[in-house]
Amino acid sequence: MFDGWTDRHRGKPYLGIRATFIKDWSYFVATLGCHVLPVHSGREIANHVMQVVGEFVSDVKKVFLTTCHDGAANMVKASQLMKVENFQHCTAHAMHLLLTSDSINQVEEIGSVLRKCRNIVSCLHFKSVVMEEELAQTED
Repeated sequence: MFDGWTDRHRGKPYLGIRATFIKDWSYFVATLGCHVLPVHSGREIANHVMQVVGEFVSDVKKVFLTTCHDGAANMVKASQLMKVENFQHCTAHAMHLLLTSDSINQVEEIGSVLRKCRNIVSCLHFKSVVMEEELAQTED
């Protein structure tokens, strides 16, 4: 599974990679990496994913590869370059799009509340140092 995004605060482009595997009849999910990847082209994504997977698997050619992502053109191209026969759309991403594009934004009151919540969370996230100082002062 891989996903690319750009950090809104610093503008850095990231690519996160997770793997699923079965060992002793148990299912596991592991995060293999989350790195800054300056270019999110299909080729750069494919090369990066194969490099990261290669750090964990001795012979990548012996591993059955499938991919799961948002279905963007660059992600599909990366899957093709990695010789993945078919990929799976990420269900969580599809649900997010369904809710945000087709549902939530259709009800103005819900959209208004969510925008307020997003602003509060963003403010708290980027002003955590100020909050920690305020907390320290109130404890004194």
